[in-house]
Amino acid sequence: MYLVIQNTGVAPVESFTILGVSTARGNESKIGQFGTGNKNAINILLRFGLNPQIFLGENKLEFYTKPKFVGDKQYNLVCYSYNGDKKETGFSMEFGELDWNGLDMALREIISNAIDAVGVENVVLDIVDTPKGYSDSTSVYIQLTPDVQKYYNQLSKKFLHFVKKDKESILEKNDKTQANIYRKGV
Repeated sequence: MYLVIQNTGVAPVESFTILGVSTARGNESKIGQFGTGNKNAINILLRFGLNPQIFLGENKLEFYTKPKFVGDKQYNLVCYSYNGDKKETGFSMEFGELDWNGLDMALREIISNAIDAVGVENVVLDIVDTPKGYSDSTSVYIQLTPDVQKYYNQLSKKFLHFVKKDKESILEKNDKTQANIYRKGV
């Protein structure tokens, strides 16, 4: 079983493989702008032993690592296979590991990028049995572990977009749990 995060439109492969590439930069209405979110998300997923399957249209993108060394210090170079063509990225799995370390951060980034690409009304989040590419969509499939399922079950608390409250400034709080602070609905 997989969590699928899918949006209409086909993302460029560079948005997942080149650090700093962002189509949202300079647009204040977008959630992200730095060009690091997808790359950090991939690294986090790999560190958790999850290998996302991404379809850019019907073209399959998969990630893996290979050990490399700088002097006697080992790191794990992130590599990818795109339609069977294998290439290296310019970043290691260790990129961001000191502060980008929660699975929830990876899921948040991928969902935020899907919303930024086309708006929440054109984003599908669902649980499916089998990964599949669609000619007019970007589809990210992540193995459905208990932690991924838990995040999915709490989407309305993680993203105000899914309860149509992402434009509100102050939300009423009816219980005594901790306060949540949102930026652009996330």
